[in-house]
Amino acid sequence: MARVESPVDPVDRLVGSRIKERRTMLGLTQAELAWRMGITYQQLHKYEQAINRISAGKLFLCAQALNASVDHFFEYGDSEAIRTGRPRLALTFSRIFNEIGEDHLQRAVAEMTRALAQDEPEAERRDNRERDAGQIRGGERDGGDLARS
Repeated sequence: MARVESPVDPVDRLVGSRIKERRTMLGLTQAELAWRMGITYQQLHKYEQAINRISAGKLFLCAQALNASVDHFFEYGDSEAIRTGRPRLALTFSRIFNEIGEDHLQRAVAEMTRALAQDEPEAERRDNRERDAGQIRGGERDGGDLARS
């Protein structure tokens, strides 16, 4: 008889993704976290991918190993980087930022990042895209007729 696979529970998927997110943010490999939890890295991989459901006891060990509360794994992330599909880059940035030992340097990096996010060239690029879209709708492209391009 064929084995029927049950759909993955969304909570299991959330917990697994939050484990992976926290592990990555701390710069740990699967093998390192698995060792801290007393399991194999293959088993940790299955938890992170929601292939296997993690028990309450193992989740408690995982929380301790990752210096997090158990409820951390049930919170939905609302980070812009996560929503826009750049989680690995955001987590890498967060991990490196946390390695900066001096508060005044962390503030300087935060101010620089904020300034870059509000960079004028992005506004110029948006204006240029809007202008180009208007020209194409108006029948022109690069100052010429669309029929010639």
